[in-house]
Order: sequence, then C-alpha cells, then structure tokens
Amino acid sequence: MQKGPPPNQSAQEIFPMPDLILPNVPQELYDDLKHAADANHRSLAEEVLERLKPTGRHLPDEPLLTEEIPAPCTIPLPGVGKPAKTKLGGQHLPDPHWLSLSDR
Repeated sequence: MQKGPPPNQSAQEIFPMPDLILPNVPQELYDDLKHAADANHRSLAEEVLERLKPTGRHLPDEPLLTEEIPAPCTIPLPGVGKPAKTKLGGQHLPDPHWLSLSDR
C-alpha cells in the first residue's frame, strides 16, 4: 500500500488547506506584519501563520491550588457576639443640600 500522495499529485492537491481572508485589516497592522515578514524572510501569509500558532502558553483549565488560602481578614465566627459600646462623637456633618426637611 502506497503512503502519501501519488507521484504526480502534491499533498495540497489531495488535502487542500482552507483559505482565510481578512477584510478591513487596519493599515498599521498590515504594515507591522509586512515589516516583520520582510525582517524574518517570510511571506506575509507565513508571518501571519507564525503569529497564529499556539505558543503553548495558556490558562489552565482548573486553578492550580494545592492548599487552602485563608481570607485576608478576620471573619467573625457564628455564635455569641460581644456587645459593642457606643461613644459620643463630635459634631455631626451637615445635611446634603438636596435633602429636605420632609425627607428626614
């Protein structure tokens, strides 16, 4: 059994790759891609494909927590609480100008 394309056909003829057409590419992005393609001795399409390749860096599917992380503050436990003592304060702040006497 023969593997690969027949000698008179290329792999792209047998397994055609889909085309991707991007209309309305901003000129600045196009110029950046073209400059990078020239600097890397690639065609514009090769440069775009290189940038679209996965880098292997991605967010994990689940958080990588190996231990429980405590809350950054003290949360009161349920049960009997401690009574709070009130203190006399200083002068009260003035009422806002939009608050009328009937709203109090």
